[in-house]
Amino acid sequence: MYTPSQALRSFLAKPSRQATYAVPKDRGTRWRTFAFVLVVDLALTFVAILLISGLEAAGLVDNSNHRVTESLNALGPWWVIIIFAGLIIPFFEEVTFRLYLRPVARNTWISTILLLFYLSMALMGGLRGANALTVALVLVLGSLGVLIVVFWLKRLGVWPEITGRYFHWLFWFSVVLFGVAHLLNFESLSLQQLLFAPILILGQLIVGALCGFLRVRMGFVWAVALHAAHNTLLIGLALLGQNGEFGQGIFCVF
Repeated sequence: MYTPSQALRSFLAKPSRQATYAVPKDRGTRWRTFAFVLVVDLALTFVAILLISGLEAAGLVDNSNHRVTESLNALGPWWVIIIFAGLIIPFFEEVTFRLYLRPVARNTWISTILLLFYLSMALMGGLRGANALTVALVLVLGSLGVLIVVFWLKRLGVWPEITGRYFHWLFWFSVVLFGVAHLLNFESLSLQQLLFAPILILGQLIVGALCGFLRVRMGFVWAVALHAAHNTLLIGLALLGQNGEFGQGIFCVF
């Protein structure tokens, strides 16, 4: 008998595109699976928030240099923040970090281009002038290089092997990449932040793995829905709990 918990455990034990424990296609079961994964996401995310808040309270890290807090507070009304951070950002991040988990050529190219654009914008946020131009040129050339490598891997017949037999490596790479990319939300990383980076990005690692499960087992739209629900609920809690100002502990998990 199918259960969402068994499906999730089976997948995360060894991610695979093969439906060894597939999610049934009827609407009720899919919504039940989505609700279960959302509850797991929120429960584990609050554990991550507590850990980050504990590090801050102990004076082990200072997350006041988190860029996104200031950026979203500058957006204005709460509904603009919800639309931008709760809907628009999740869609583009899912395209960037998880579209290629169905690794056809088109998805891989789209994700690669958006990933390099995402990284270039984040890196150039702390750079100016010639340095920013250098970073942009390197990333453009890098994106072309990745596309060429994928093209030749497909021509040599190696790509199906990578995306099939070794899919679990591709999956966990996407999870770690999603987490590490969020370190770029800090204006500059201190030694303490680097040491505690696994905890600071724990929230992203959790939602990345769970969105990845939904993306592979149920489809891209379900992954976007989970990411949107994750962001929207936590932003709402941050706004309600801080009288409109974002708490650093909560905000580090976006």
